[in-house]
Amino acid sequence: MHCFNHPEVSVQDREMTHRTGRVRFSLRQLEAFRALASTGSLVRAADEIGCTQSALSMALRELQQALGVALVQRSGRRLVLTAAGERLLPRADELLLRVDDLRRDADAPSDAPAVGRLSIGASRTIATALMPQLVTDFRHAVRTERIALSIGNTDEVLARVAGYELDAAFVEGEALDPRLQRERWLKDELVVFVRPGHPLLASARSAAGRRFSPAELSRWPWALRERHSGTREVVLRAAAAMGRIDVGIEATDNEVLKRLVALDDWIGCLSRRVVATDLRGGSLVELALTSQRMRNALRRDFLMVLNPARYRSAAASRLIDFARRWARTQGAGRA
Repeated sequence: MHCFNHPEVSVQDREMTHRTGRVRFSLRQLEAFRALASTGSLVRAADEIGCTQSALSMALRELQQALGVALVQRSGRRLVLTAAGERLLPRADELLLRVDDLRRDADAPSDAPAVGRLSIGASRTIATALMPQLVTDFRHAVRTERIALSIGNTDEVLARVAGYELDAAFVEGEALDPRLQRERWLKDELVVFVRPGHPLLASARSAAGRRFSPAELSRWPWALRERHSGTREVVLRAAAAMGRIDVGIEATDNEVLKRLVALDDWIGCLSRRVVATDLRGGSLVELALTSQRMRNALRRDFLMVLNPARYRSAAASRLIDFARRWARTQGAGRA
């Protein structure tokens, strides 16, 4: 496989260079730099763009020689950007995205939408509950060539937005980085739940219509999402009414967490969108709460987060506009 291969572009075009005085560099070198910046690894960067490590290393070395400045440096086992690399990354990313737009505009029929590659991210709850339908609806409405969907907890996804790796991200946690643009996207509600045979239900005189107090909930261990998860942050804020919460087990996956609660005497708390089917089927039971403070704290916003410093391609613009319209067709988290 040839590195940086664009079948629609000739060899001469692939070697198209930018000249400023004596500075000369190619698009393939910028691609190598962007891939290395996003992965921090020669192995992963070479795999991402489909070339050998030696070819990628050579392209990066040529770019640094042309600019007369080091762009990356080693920090432990990772390669990280120097100050000069940090300054160059958004400009290199914009140039490559503009080239993609230019190539697709030239190739597309006059009546075809100019939509190409997209890189989007989602925190795990949104990825499970909403992304499959959003992506499917978008693909049916607008022609796309490729969509890369990255999934992680809120902190991980936001770091990728700040690092110019994603066109847009959808998260359930807070986005406090001042470099990022955030907008409310959808409403959500978390629910507290247990297995049908949980002793908490057995001790209640009547499970039907029963509301549970913070004091009752504080007597049992909880199963929560991992640290830096947006869902966990909401649960801990809501649980402030209980004093100290006993976190007995953590899981990075919603489905695993639901299964844990279904099998043992944990108390769980996840988005209603994630547990709706389980509640209807009876494998999990929602606990109604006496505390209005807790009920209010378990309501939250899902956010769409963008990096305003990143060039917005035609594909990204169409996705963002579509996601805004699509959100208006969705409920507020009560399935």
